[in-house]
Amino acid sequence: MAKIPDILQGTDGIRGRITNNNELNDLTPLDFYIKNNLLTPFFFEYYTYAFASLLLKTSFAQKGDNIIIGWDPRDQTGDFNQAAINGIRKAGLNAVKVGILPTPAIPLYMLLKKAAASVVLTASHNPSDQNGIKLFLGYTGLKLLPPDDKLLTNIIKDQHRLNLQELQLEGKLEDESEEARRFFIQLSLDPRNSWANNVDFSDTILVLDASKGSATSIIKEVFLSFSFKKLVMTNLQGDINESCGVADIEGEKRIQAEDVIKSGSRFYAYEALRTMFDLSKSEKDIATGKIKLTALIFDGDADRCFRLDYHPAGDELLVSSGDHLGIHQAQYLKTQQSIDTTVFINTVESDLNTAITAKKIGFFPKLTGVGDKWILLQAVLDKLNGLIYNESCDNFAKKLKKESKKSDISGIIISKLWKEYLNQQIQQNPKPQFQFCLGIEESGHSITPSFLNTGTETLRCFAGSGIKSGINSMVAISTLNKEKTPDQWFENLSNPFQAGVKDTFYIYYVNKNKILPKTEFRDIIKNLIKQQFYKIFPSGFTHSFVEFQEEKSMLYCSILENQDQCGAVFIRNSGTEDKAALYLRGEKRIHSRLKQLSVVLHQKLLNGLKNRDSDFVKFEISLLSSVQKGETLDQLFASFHDLPVERILKEIELKEGLLTRKNGKLILTDKGMRFLSDW
Repeated sequence: MAKIPDILQGTDGIRGRITNNNELNDLTPLDFYIKNNLLTPFFFEYYTYAFASLLLKTSFAQKGDNIIIGWDPRDQTGDFNQAAINGIRKAGLNAVKVGILPTPAIPLYMLLKKAAASVVLTASHNPSDQNGIKLFLGYTGLKLLPPDDKLLTNIIKDQHRLNLQELQLEGKLEDESEEARRFFIQLSLDPRNSWANNVDFSDTILVLDASKGSATSIIKEVFLSFSFKKLVMTNLQGDINESCGVADIEGEKRIQAEDVIKSGSRFYAYEALRTMFDLSKSEKDIATGKIKLTALIFDGDADRCFRLDYHPAGDELLVSSGDHLGIHQAQYLKTQQSIDTTVFINTVESDLNTAITAKKIGFFPKLTGVGDKWILLQAVLDKLNGLIYNESCDNFAKKLKKESKKSDISGIIISKLWKEYLNQQIQQNPKPQFQFCLGIEESGHSITPSFLNTGTETLRCFAGSGIKSGINSMVAISTLNKEKTPDQWFENLSNPFQAGVKDTFYIYYVNKNKILPKTEFRDIIKNLIKQQFYKIFPSGFTHSFVEFQEEKSMLYCSILENQDQCGAVFIRNSGTEDKAALYLRGEKRIHSRLKQLSVVLHQKLLNGLKNRDSDFVKFEISLLSSVQKGETLDQLFASFHDLPVERILKEIELKEGLLTRKNGKLILTDKGMRFLSDW
């Protein structure tokens, strides 16, 4: 039996491939998951039971308290959803289900209802053969942080031999799906949250890509409230995230027509992209720039957003990632006299020039590890500190300061402190000084303050919402570029800041333990970086390895010139998918040197990180060998019929860059040939 890790969760909860088969062959759900790397409905029940037990054990909740639970549409049978509800109720807490809703709707509804916690059943942008669980804490809306994940993992280990089938459903079950849905639509349309008060979009055709996910439950009602010339909705049904959504276009800067409309091309099945090129031909005023053709692209649980704009001069789509949309929003916020806050947060995945640009605009930039939970933490701590102002807060302030400075900061402890503070009814600062303004991730997450009316008060709260980010970026770009010519408009869209190097090289189907601190392979990579650095960079450049407390497993090397950072190379495990990645970030002038470094590093990572026991890796090697020999692939695909072979093919070709196509035929790239030769 494989060793159970100290922390089961990744960057944001737990997720992975699923099976509805509850025949565990005498294994516990946890043992079955560890052995087969498959999530079952039984595991979902154990996981939510353990989460409820954690809340009770830490006195964060009492029996009879409510947990809000919702999901995306990927569970076609309802087995996983029902199992998660049962786990909550068997622990003695009430389950309040809200059905299919975007992820941010669920913790915000939790704050409205003052529930103890909320649970979202989703694998976010991951493929349809996967599912997962995200957890949020009451009173703050924080996600679990590493110490909390460790506590939860320990409870799962302790309880994994408990026979939950023998336990009764103690807690109640309530259905507030329609109430929660109406709440989130109204919240999304509130001008304090959407910024879209009296903004005219009558010159814009907007295409929406719901990614066949939870956005489908609300986008029609939300976006029909605005004055677009035409609204076209795509990807409302089918397998979630399949040939749609943010994940498929990550890393793209421009998408050419031939990549979409040509039969067999890589985006041929992507409905939203095809729709845009079809509209570009049928609407004559688009060619002149008089009518703008724009798309908002969400992921499966609608907490991320990218934007696309059709550029007539190149017959192409300009892709705006989270970095682009974040800078547009930052520029807009600084034009608003009511905005006096100053902190702009982005993660290490962002272009290095994003933070530099934010500073030039007038913000104080902060860098965090990957995951919107770290942006969320900074936003919540800023709120709590802003509300402290007199002697009645002294004790609370000391506790908060002590906990927030810990390297192993706990979301449970911070949220529990806030709960105690609210129960004591300490007088809050009538004129709080908040600093947090905007937090972004290159992957499309965006967090700005939301304002929630409870009936008795207005709460300043936070949740990453792709729909909110999409609306607000539309407002920002429209307002800031109102007087610009079409050429100026497109230039600002594609270059809201002077972009630096932002290259990412993926390694799929990996053994994530190999890159963890104090491992032999990590030391090998670290020494390789040192050796290559001195070969590639001239005197005057230095490097320094930096540890991020929020993500200690990330191997981050900062590149400096005269003590100022000009670049970075880092390796990190994905917390949500079966992959790791090598990242290059920095100024354009050192791009060629960074690329030299990446060639050696990516080759070493491809060969060293692959999990050689994985069926996915066995298929990958067989596929590359067959392509090299010119063999047909039908028999190979049939022999691996239990695997999502088309998805794996896409990852090998488009993400790892080991395959390409010539005249519609698969061939190995130079990198693919080197990889297969070294294997």
